[in-house]
Amino acid sequence: MTIHLRLVKGNTPNIELTEADRVTGLPVDFSAASTEVRLKTRLASGVDVTETVCTKLVGRKVPGGIDTEPPYDLAGRGGRVVAECDATVFPEAGEYEGELEATFAGSQVATPYQKLRIDVREPV
Repeated sequence: MTIHLRLVKGNTPNIELTEADRVTGLPVDFSAASTEVRLKTRLASGVDVTETVCTKLVGRKVPGGIDTEPPYDLAGRGGRVVAECDATVFPEAGEYEGELEATFAGSQVATPYQKLRIDVREPV
């Protein structure tokens, strides 16, 4: 499955993402101070990759809102992050692909199989 986003060139979106374990369905725990999460993007036809460090968010998604009760009152515990993208992330119109990558303690790297598809159009 692919997440599909539509943006306008020149915008600086905050892209919020939530990751859950595919087996248990529970949120991935990004809360450890040593855990770093990045959004990696590139033009679908390109090779140059832009990396954006993500900020860990409090809470976990539940139907109708966000649960911030313990243990989800700790940033990253509920698998939620936000990538604050500047104009360098999507510098031209076109189709981009992206992925989330997390580095945990001991340099363990995890990349969810699910990709992002980001369509960027010219502004009016």
